[in-house]
Amino acid sequence: MSDETLHRLLEEAEGAIRRGDKLTARRLAETAAAAAPGSREPWLLLARIAGPRARAAYLEQASRRRPSRSRRRKAIRSRQPAAQPAERQFQNEAPDAAPSIT
Repeated sequence: MSDETLHRLLEEAEGAIRRGDKLTARRLAETAAAAAPGSREPWLLLARIAGPRARAAYLEQASRRRPSRSRRRKAIRSRQPAAQPAERQFQNEAPDAAPSIT
């Protein structure tokens, strides 16, 4: 599949998402994923419209294409609950550091 065709399919899928037509978006993204197996973009798009279990599987597929890309990391982080303020304080400390009491 040419880059142009892949781009067109993904743009059409994005348009379907904006219209609220997840079924069409999914069909287009799956077509793109099948036709361009080395591309991570269709998998990231599928993850956006999937439920929690399927989302994890799609993100795993995306990570297999380019594991070090920041967009996948951001997608995974956006699905995790935010740390509470007290938890954030200790995340930056060394594991054996005692918490400061003030």
